[in-house]
Amino acid sequence: MSRITTRMIYDSILNSMQDSIKGSFNIYEQLASGRKINRPSDDPSAMSRITDYNVQLSSINQYSRSISDVRLTLKTVETSLNGLSQNVALVKGVAAKTMGMGGVDRKAYTKTVESIISTMIDIANTKSGDKYVFSGQKADAPAVDRNTGEFVGSTDYVEAEIGAGVKVLTNIPGNQIFSFKRINPADSSVAVMPTYNWNNSGAITLNDADPQSGRYTANGSFTAGTNVFTVNGGTVTINGTAVAIAAGRTLNQTASDINAANAGVKAAVVNFNTTGAAANDDYRIVLGSTTEMDITKTTISVVTADGAGTGLNLFSNLTLGTDITNYNYISDPTNPNYYSFNNNYLNENNMLRAVNYLKEAIDNDDTRRISKGSDYLTKVLDNLKTKQIDVGVRLDMIEMEDKFEISRKSTVTNNLSDIRDVQQLDYAQLSIQVQLKQQSLESLRKLSSEFMGSSLFDFI
Repeated sequence: MSRITTRMIYDSILNSMQDSIKGSFNIYEQLASGRKINRPSDDPSAMSRITDYNVQLSSINQYSRSISDVRLTLKTVETSLNGLSQNVALVKGVAAKTMGMGGVDRKAYTKTVESIISTMIDIANTKSGDKYVFSGQKADAPAVDRNTGEFVGSTDYVEAEIGAGVKVLTNIPGNQIFSFKRINPADSSVAVMPTYNWNNSGAITLNDADPQSGRYTANGSFTAGTNVFTVNGGTVTINGTAVAIAAGRTLNQTASDINAANAGVKAAVVNFNTTGAAANDDYRIVLGSTTEMDITKTTISVVTADGAGTGLNLFSNLTLGTDITNYNYISDPTNPNYYSFNNNYLNENNMLRAVNYLKEAIDNDDTRRISKGSDYLTKVLDNLKTKQIDVGVRLDMIEMEDKFEISRKSTVTNNLSDIRDVQQLDYAQLSIQVQLKQQSLESLRKLSSEFMGSSLFDFI
């Protein structure tokens, strides 16, 4: 049997006091922090789950911030679209009002429409925070050039992740609403919103019903309208009307002969030189429709002794003009090309160009094209309505995802709290435990005091 020494009794009392103090400290720490687990050593398994829940909460908070940012951006887009719809409706109202006016009174509304165009450009360059909402990936710069109306942003969508595997488009590229970008940077910027019959330094422009769809002859190496066009002469039959062309007729004379025949087309001599240098002069004959018809359906046949690819034979293979700088002037709604605005450069996606068309029609006192401009703005409104619905669907999607993340955060927070936090029912139990620890510590203190106060004579 081993002998119990004084040292052993002392150590036992001291260890018991340390355990009691440590236990009391842990309980006090739980009560003060409100957490059952304050360090990994308290419960390694539970701490692993706590770490996982914290990672989930961090992810949820990040998605919530993304949702907030996207909501703000799309609300800005939604407000902008509403403003555009109101302005387009206002322009249509101006068009309707001017239809019953005289020329002088009607032209007075040109400035009104110009002001609305300026407002539309302001809306095109709307910002959410420090980002331009209609500029696509180039969100640090305006979407539309204020001076020309040209779209200078990016045609790309911007996408944001608002949940695990859930993404939403945060923008509408401005080229789907406002305007287009010049394909060839060398084209004049005035081409985006041209005047009524804008002339691009020699490009095909005719004052007829449909100037942008003129058909023209190939290069015949003519340097002036007075050059001889046909050596041998002959007959050019246009839409069934035979036009006799005498030998030795110049370009100007040939065009005059065609116009005098009233064959349903208007001929003009146009210099295709766009450089300004006389050495590059290139005069050709252009045929445009005198009525609102499709010039591509014009039939032409030639009888002549001129050599292949020369003289009257240049009429055999006319090329259709596709210059984007002019407007489609067809004003008959029954015409299948009524809405064909020069290769689709003037359509429901190019609001500024459409409104500018109406402004030009008002300024030129052209009631038929005012009516057409108003009709086309109906298509613009339809496009805006489609975009508004699209944005509304995205906002609904965001709200659903936001509710899901809020619910998910609540669940994860509760699970985390169940593992980590001191629950309400635990406080009473912890209070009892700390009282017991204190009583135990007090007993040990008394015992140690008595033991330490004893001497060898107390045991004799």
